[in-house]
Amino acid sequence: MVKVIDSIHVTKANTDRLLALPCVVAVADHGDGLVVALSKDLTNGSLRANAGDYIVQFSNGMWQRFGIEAYARLVKNPNYIRAL
Repeated sequence: MVKVIDSIHVTKANTDRLLALPCVVAVADHGDGLVVALSKDLTNGSLRANAGDYIVQFSNGMWQRFGIEAYARLVKNPNYIRAL
């Protein structure tokens, strides 16, 4: 079973922490919110995260973007990641 190691909420307040993540290629502020570009080598799934999303690292070293609803399911039910 793959475990969640780290997670970060995509917000302007977390810009410095986002930029320090190895999976983040760039962070852009388009006025209406942040857009985070993710590395295709370190990311499963979508290569773009928007303001309000979460970026989650799993024990296998890979990162993945989660929307708010999917992240809530992941936190409340850790077995949810078996279906991914």
